[in-house]
Amino acid sequence: MKLDGNMEELFEILNPDGTGSGVLKPRKEVHRDGDLHGAAHIWIYRINQGKKEILLQKRSDDKDSFPGCYDISSAGHLDPGEDFVTGALRELQEELGIQTTAEKLKFLWQEEINKTDAFHGEIFRNHEIIQVYLFELDNANQKLYPQESEISEIGWYDASTLYEQVDTNQIHHCIILEDLCKVVNAVLER
Repeated sequence: MKLDGNMEELFEILNPDGTGSGVLKPRKEVHRDGDLHGAAHIWIYRINQGKKEILLQKRSDDKDSFPGCYDISSAGHLDPGEDFVTGALRELQEELGIQTTAEKLKFLWQEEINKTDAFHGEIFRNHEIIQVYLFELDNANQKLYPQESEISEIGWYDASTLYEQVDTNQIHHCIILEDLCKVVNAVLER
């Protein structure tokens, strides 16, 4: 949640069970201190001329983490007081212009991550509870509207070869291979 153009985004700190604590803290401080917060990841696929394809987004070069890397179709932190499904629906709308309903999201899994990286010369501690969803874009030709401040480009990749492309670094990415394997399997089973 951004309060206005001059103020930093606020995150709600989560309790260990994933419920909101009511404590709000600026994004930069949350990632500096490694506070537990929530995020939704949405993998989008389509069937285009009989082929199953998965959408990847290339993160903007201005992002505070993993700038310029290909990543999950749509992902983002939860706004204060927001549940995971509502956050996922909001991120689809904000990042790609996709309006849909909760019933169209297929829950895949929940995980907690806690890792430390460095970006732009600063330590970045990411301690998140993430819920991961799969979403089928019904209209293979639907126009998407990438959010320019977040995404520099998008691309559709053949689901049957995407894992190998990412595993062999044919695509400059920040995708967790284990997660991609689960997503590709889920798409190919549909």
